[in-house]
Amino acid sequence: MTFPQLETGALAQCPLKKRRVARTVRTETPSGATIARADAGSQWYEWELHLGVLTRAERDALDNFVQATEGRLREFVFIDPLGNLLCWSEDFTQAVWTKEPQIQVIGRQITNAGQASQRVYQVATVPGSYCYTAAVSVSTAQPTPVTVFFADDASRVSESTIVSGDPQVISVSGSLHSTANQVRFGFELPPGASVHLDWMAGVAQPGFGTYQRTYDRGGVYTRTRMAQDELAWTVQGPDFYSTTLKLTAWAG
Repeated sequence: MTFPQLETGALAQCPLKKRRVARTVRTETPSGATIARADAGSQWYEWELHLGVLTRAERDALDNFVQATEGRLREFVFIDPLGNLLCWSEDFTQAVWTKEPQIQVIGRQITNAGQASQRVYQVATVPGSYCYTAAVSVSTAQPTPVTVFFADDASRVSESTIVSGDPQVISVSGSLHSTANQVRFGFELPPGASVHLDWMAGVAQPGFGTYQRTYDRGGVYTRTRMAQDELAWTVQGPDFYSTTLKLTAWAG
């Protein structure tokens, strides 16, 4: 079960709030000293989404989703609207990045040593029906075509740009319009190309905003629940609705 996007392709609107909550375990020794440590198994995130100017169709989609989750009961997949859904966004040596056979990675220098185009990509467990934006920051010593893409087994959305000199951000937005539950986010280099790649990002929205660095986890939360059992709606006019949603997700 996956949280529905709005008709604009966004998951949230401004303003929105995100909070990280962690529990601290304190132990008092016989001598009276106190030892405090973070409880790594008890950390979670909370979001408060203020949604307005929604159509009746969007209202119905959200109401149906809350009914399907039975309020707080069932877990679902939520992509952080403030985050980067990819892991290890600056370390392409990590196993989460699939490198085709002729790709060589030394730090952030990526080289295609083959005679055909080669790809580097990461598979995210996210719905193929969503609107996404994939983006990379790349620089080269000489003019080089670089392609950024997201794809499933049946379709692909991509953008190719000739990069030269200082770091340049290349991005592409769109939807695969598929029923797949996994999407590949990556970039492609032509034969003999060598580039310096600063980072890559994937976001579930129709445009790229501020880059967010990630390490061993990205912004896909598979254990998310509603923090309320129903939605309270404000009717501001014909086909004009607003509401506030509260969500919580385990950080693990």
